[in-house]
Amino acid sequence: KASALLFCGIMRAVGLNGGMLRRRAERMENEPNKRSLILSQAFGLLMEKGYAKTSYTDIAKACQLTRPLVQYYFPKKEMFMQEFIERLIELCNTYLRQHKLNTGYCFVDFYLTGTMYFTFLLENEGLIPLTKDLVSTRAATEAISSVMAQWVASREELQGFEYREVETAVIMSMGGVYDLVFHRLSEGEPDDIPSLLNWAIQATMKQLGLSTKGLTESFENHALTTDVAEDANRYLLKEMPNVG
Repeated sequence: KASALLFCGIMRAVGLNGGMLRRRAERMENEPNKRSLILSQAFGLLMEKGYAKTSYTDIAKACQLTRPLVQYYFPKKEMFMQEFIERLIELCNTYLRQHKLNTGYCFVDFYLTGTMYFTFLLENEGLIPLTKDLVSTRAATEAISSVMAQWVASREELQGFEYREVETAVIMSMGGVYDLVFHRLSEGEPDDIPSLLNWAIQATMKQLGLSTKGLTESFENHALTTDVAEDANRYLLKEMPNVG
């Protein structure tokens, strides 16, 4: 009788543990899907409402998940902004690659990516609240500067530099750009995106001790046509919320 009870206890424990293991495996399998769902809904809300007016509660409601679960995946709100910028840069690069617009020279490619990036943020009226939040919220600008520095430093042509050197150059130049964008938006003045990018990239290169000779001419020779820039913008508007 005792042995029968022991056997039943063992089988029950095995069954419980097996169920726990299955549920844990299912949770792990669903994690990437949940993360993508959260980001997709968060990006849509950021584009619609801006960063300041998008809350964890809004995101959780859009995902039909609990707020604590959303915060489990993204403990800090600025993580959404960092992920947003990472995806925006990734999609810019994907578009350039798919349309064979890359030049093979990193600083000209930065210019092309920057054209798409700033056109998206500055020339879509519905995104202006997001852009204003982006350039005026310290946590958001710090997250974005980190993404920018990592992206620039990852290029093969810059592998000879210490990461800290590249990070400093990017943060100093982009900080000036975001300050100017904030001023222009506050005054209701339009931004000259080509001039903005030309200045930022040349400032970064000078910080790194690199020659900028002939760079402006290279930018002009490889600049996106109006039709291509508009097509790229439509692509970004469509693809940004489609995570996963």
